[in-house]
Amino acid sequence: MRTAIQVILGVAVLGLAYVLYHTIVDPWNEYEATEFQTELTRARMGHVRTALINFRDENGAYPSSLDSLALFVKSDSALNSRGLNEVFFVPGGGAFVADSLPFSPRTGTRFEYELVSNDTSGVTIYYVKDPDSEDHIGAQEPNPALRNVASWE
Repeated sequence: MRTAIQVILGVAVLGLAYVLYHTIVDPWNEYEATEFQTELTRARMGHVRTALINFRDENGAYPSSLDSLALFVKSDSALNSRGLNEVFFVPGGGAFVADSLPFSPRTGTRFEYELVSNDTSGVTIYYVKDPDSEDHIGAQEPNPALRNVASWE
């Protein structure tokens, strides 16, 4: 009888230790996964910003869509000569894929992209927003001081 109680208590202790371990570790793993997705998303948005700057420098205006921007990145000789993986560093060591520019790594939904201009001042800036978070680059008002400014910087 005493041995049976000791075995039951030993199993209970092991079971509770297992539950305690997962109570501590699982939320941390979820937090790390969320932080990594945030890092990937912000890096992708940074890639969009870099490509938009290169597009504007070369063409004098911003593209009408992020799909046009992806085509530009794939075909631009200046970017390709330096190596796309070198220009567009991907956290975690992944390879850069130009066709992925319009999409958020979190859920695969498209980034919101719009051109904002003021006819009287002639200022045009862009606004890129991650639909899955509050992260954005640029502004929804044509303020040149907010051009290329990321919300997390």
